[in-house]
Amino acid sequence: MSKCHKSWPNDGMFASGTRTPRNVASEMQRTTRALLFLTFCTSFSQGFQLQTCPNPNNNPSIARPRRSLTTKLPQPLSTVPTLNRSITVTTTRYYVTATSEGDDEEETKDEDDDEDDELSRTKRRVKVAAKQIRALIETEEKQDQFQFMLALLPSFLAFFAWENISLALANFLEACGDVSGLFADNLLRPTITGVVVPVIAIALATLVSTTINVLRDREVQLRTLINKESCDLRLLRRAVFGLFGTRQHASRRARALALLCSYTQQLERETTFGAVEALEELQLSGGIAANELDQLTKMLHGIDGAAASRQGSVSYADDLVRSLNEYRSQRVAELLSGFPAIHWGVLILLSFSVCGTFLLASNQPMNQYLNSVSLRVLFALLVGVCSGTATICLNLADPFRGTFSILEASAQLRDLRLCLEEDVAEATAEAGEISSSLVNAILLGGSKDSSGINSGSIVEPLGQQIRDKYLDTTGQSGNWEKAGNFKSKTNREPRRYGLMSTVYFHLLTGPFGSNMKALGDVIAWFATFVASRTKSFSQRVMALSMAFGKRSQWWRRRRMRRNVTSKNL
Repeated sequence: MSKCHKSWPNDGMFASGTRTPRNVASEMQRTTRALLFLTFCTSFSQGFQLQTCPNPNNNPSIARPRRSLTTKLPQPLSTVPTLNRSITVTTTRYYVTATSEGDDEEETKDEDDDEDDELSRTKRRVKVAAKQIRALIETEEKQDQFQFMLALLPSFLAFFAWENISLALANFLEACGDVSGLFADNLLRPTITGVVVPVIAIALATLVSTTINVLRDREVQLRTLINKESCDLRLLRRAVFGLFGTRQHASRRARALALLCSYTQQLERETTFGAVEALEELQLSGGIAANELDQLTKMLHGIDGAAASRQGSVSYADDLVRSLNEYRSQRVAELLSGFPAIHWGVLILLSFSVCGTFLLASNQPMNQYLNSVSLRVLFALLVGVCSGTATICLNLADPFRGTFSILEASAQLRDLRLCLEEDVAEATAEAGEISSSLVNAILLGGSKDSSGINSGSIVEPLGQQIRDKYLDTTGQSGNWEKAGNFKSKTNREPRRYGLMSTVYFHLLTGPFGSNMKALGDVIAWFATFVASRTKSFSQRVMALSMAFGKRSQWWRRRRMRRNVTSKNL
């Protein structure tokens, strides 16, 4: 006993005060049970702290969040040996479950494969963007070469065709007009040089300078407006996070960001080649003012805006929407305020008039100056000036084509659209973690507006579905028209909000609005916890049922082999 007492110095921790093999065994069992209980509590608390979401491999409708926002814990949290068995508690990336080592390896491989897929998709996207940029640069270089040749070709043609043109004009005047040199010297040439040429030159110079200045100022103004719209869209994206940044507003955030993404796509279509023709058709149809900002304004001034986390962000977002509408109206007006066809016709006639007066003034008796190199050069220069001016006006006529194209200004809209798509995917995944029936029943009342859209449900349509509900889209030209004539399914009068939504609206706008918002966040987190625990429990039950099924199949096959062996014997 003394040796045992020396080997166990902490004698007071046992009730009997002595060390026996039975006491040592019971103490080891109690310690093992305590360690097992602490391990289970630790894994359960870590699983509660981990923001879980449904497994995207089983539910393809929910987008996978970005990797930077997920937390990957070590695969084996703890392994406690007890009675020749081992219980391994693992926490995966998306949910908490108890699996075997083979399943852990498969899940790790699946996660690695998913990460490789995301990386490969990103690489493919970068390669596609690089190819598009190279193709755009090559196209611009080819267009510059074509425009340069188009400006020089008429000048060369005029230089080599001068003899035939002058001879034909001399023959025409000899056959139809006065052949005496006194008429040309005393009346025709002084009239041309003193009256006709100054009038034509002043008119042509005024129209050409006005045309080039107006078109160039329009391009600068369009580039400025595109940059302003892009900056305001980025600020509005941040304002949406300030409005609906908490967990209970995940569905609202997804809808608002989806509307912004659709509006950005509309801006991309309106800042590409062919946008002027598409906007002209849209103006004739009467849907020039239809866009997703109307639906976003509806959210700001309805229950969604009253339930926002920060009311200051509502007014800020409203100001941004107003400025975006102003910028778009000004940009559309600039695009649709081009010169009519008669303007270009007058410029062409004045250019031909200048060339004609030069031919008339230089006309002399037959074959006197037909071989003059000076007249050839002057006529070629005159035609070259007219063709070069026409080329500049042609390039400036369409702001998204030619040498002066501002097409590269819309590249920032494409980057913004990609960011918004990722934000919509994250918000959709976060909204999928919350039990929609619980939140809809407690907080939102499940009201429906006159169009039949559930305005309080988590599962309500996202931005693109709302856009398809209210707007008729044609993907090429971006024409949006109101899909009117909504018919009520009942004989009751149409109502914007239901009873529960009305009460909820007044509670949010009353003195207890902050308390209601805090309660909403608490309920949202509670609903997330309940949904994650329910899913974890169902997955564990499924794993146990699968294990039991495999075990029963093994016993069934073993029994069949025994029966076959007994029959053979």
